[in-house]
Amino acid sequence: MADQTARCRARRAVLEARARRAERAKRRNAPGLEVAAALAERDAVTAACEARAGQPLVKLTDQEGLGFAEAIEWCGAESLTARESASLCHSARWRSEPWRARVAPAVRGRGRSRGNVEVMADARSCR
Repeated sequence: MADQTARCRARRAVLEARARRAERAKRRNAPGLEVAAALAERDAVTAACEARAGQPLVKLTDQEGLGFAEAIEWCGAESLTARESASLCHSARWRSEPWRARVAPAVRGRGRSRGNVEVMADARSCR
């Protein structure tokens, strides 16, 4: 009889602990989703701005034949580095439709690592 009472108390304690954990999970879920949504929004805005900044760099390097250093100087962006300008150029090219059409089959057809190498090679030709 004493064993049965102890078992009942133990079961009740376990159920109460589970209920507390479920309640805590509910409370934490909403703020966690808000953080994830805000970060996703930030990433989307950042990517769009980088592509927008990269488009003129692509024009300066491809159409005008300038190197990154000259293009940066022409833009008057003293804080922009060659590495960052290459990244912006890559972002602009990736978001443009012809670029995607050229790269996407390579990524799908030959495997991810092979496609990434090709993407990086094309990004370097952006200079």
